[in-house]
Amino acid sequence: MKLDKESIIVLAICLIVLFGWEPFCRKMGWIPEKTEIKTVKKENAVKSEQKSVDTAVAKKDGIVEKAAKKVEKITKFPVLKLENKCCEVFFKEDLSSIDKIVFKDFLNNAKNGKIIVSNDYKLQKGMLSAEFVNVDVVSYDVVEYKKVADNKAVIKNRVILKDGSEIIMNRTYELNNDYTVNYTVSLKSNKDAVLPIFKVSGGDLQPWSILSGDKIRSDKLEITTFDNNNNDETLKCDVSDSKFFLSPALIARWEALSNKFFTLILKSEENFTPVAGRIKLDDKKNYLASIAAQYSNVKLDKNAEKVFNFQYYAGPKEPGLLKDFDPECSTLINLAWGPLNPLAKGLLWLLVMFKNICGSYGWSIIILTVIVRLIFWPVTQKSNESMKKMQKLQPQIKELREKYKDNPQLLNTKTMELYQKEQVNPFSGCLPILLQIPVFFALYATLDNALELRQVPFWWASDLATADTVWSHSLGFSIFGISTLKLNPLVIVMTALMVVQQKITPSAMDPAQQKMMALMPVIMLIFLYDLPSGLTLYWTVSQIFSLLQVYLQRRLDKKKSAAA
Repeated sequence: MKLDKESIIVLAICLIVLFGWEPFCRKMGWIPEKTEIKTVKKENAVKSEQKSVDTAVAKKDGIVEKAAKKVEKITKFPVLKLENKCCEVFFKEDLSSIDKIVFKDFLNNAKNGKIIVSNDYKLQKGMLSAEFVNVDVVSYDVVEYKKVADNKAVIKNRVILKDGSEIIMNRTYELNNDYTVNYTVSLKSNKDAVLPIFKVSGGDLQPWSILSGDKIRSDKLEITTFDNNNNDETLKCDVSDSKFFLSPALIARWEALSNKFFTLILKSEENFTPVAGRIKLDDKKNYLASIAAQYSNVKLDKNAEKVFNFQYYAGPKEPGLLKDFDPECSTLINLAWGPLNPLAKGLLWLLVMFKNICGSYGWSIIILTVIVRLIFWPVTQKSNESMKKMQKLQPQIKELREKYKDNPQLLNTKTMELYQKEQVNPFSGCLPILLQIPVFFALYATLDNALELRQVPFWWASDLATADTVWSHSLGFSIFGISTLKLNPLVIVMTALMVVQQKITPSAMDPAQQKMMALMPVIMLIFLYDLPSGLTLYWTVSQIFSLLQVYLQRRLDKKKSAAA
């Protein structure tokens, strides 16, 4: 290809994008900064930001929660742990709440430890705590506790209020076979009493990139509420302080705190006022957030038992598990934008189904790609035929351009007359692209947001959710944000196949357009070099399919010509 002025300009743009793309993305917040957030002392973060906790409810109701005046007898008990095949649930030393949940099937990015959701930040008292707010507490003691089974524990507290009320509180925690905890709180007072605020915490959660150490292309942290009228409301945790609030009249059946792959859901038989809190972890809009269920003016009749029943889900955003917990929790799986989300969910369902059949997510991606391309075979074939007709007309179109170069309007009229005479639609070549764009974006979102692909190896790729890097070398310095050279084979193969496809696919473009298109693979290589290998696998297989389709069509055309 001749390096004329236009080609040099495009190459210069490509180089600018190559060296400036990553720092630009970091500046925009699309890629997480290289930070040591995980090693920061969490307790110190809370002390500096404690004023922001639970501002969502405090602002909307005008309630100022004063610290409960209490003399709390702190006793360290033997380690209390519940366990099933999915996770381990550890309680705090004083048995006031769940301290942390360890997920057995999910490793951190370094693969040297399991994913752990904990309350080390102490935004709330702890997961599934039971807290009396705006009331003077004299003592709050554990008088009895019992581990009934490997998955069940009962804890009995005696709470003495300043007015002389003695409240016996029984808390029962039962871990089901998955990531769900059944939580029951019963309150019985020796005299009539009113609790201004009774609150149960749903715990704290970080963005996935901080929780796991994964480098991901997009992250999120948001709070979702759902009421009995099937109305849901979502609050993003990275908004400004003035926008971080829940609707004043909101009464929830369940409240969820979700990052990209995990979620904490607190659901109650009795509707509650949802509480949202957060603290800022760094200067890049990374927050730690918390949720809780709050009840106001809880009346306790003398010697009458008041019972609160909750279900708590702490685990991955897997469609089947969330549906079993509550059918409406499927709203937490938001793979793609707007109308593409149902399509993306359907593709994810197919991906999982094919994996269950063939036993591999890599082969599942290949099967799904082939099926998508077979569906679009007819329109792609029609497009290639149209492009071939357009290619044959190029000499005549060139003559018209020379003849009417000073009269663009007449040139356009004559060109359209030629198309009508030869029965060629110049826009039919765009039809397959337009039809495939929604499917491509939905599939892109599916593969980019599928937790199922995380740390799943296939061929030389060690993780389908990250780039298939087989070699890397640290430069020892940084140039425009690039400090490491990497070899990612799939995206290189994909780019080479794009070049081959351009060479053998019929084209009706003028020379200038052809030069621009010839540089497209280079641009794609720059933008997609660190693409997750699950996505580049899809694209590579799609390119191979396109080449095969062109090859078969050429063989068919030769047979037709020989027969004629």
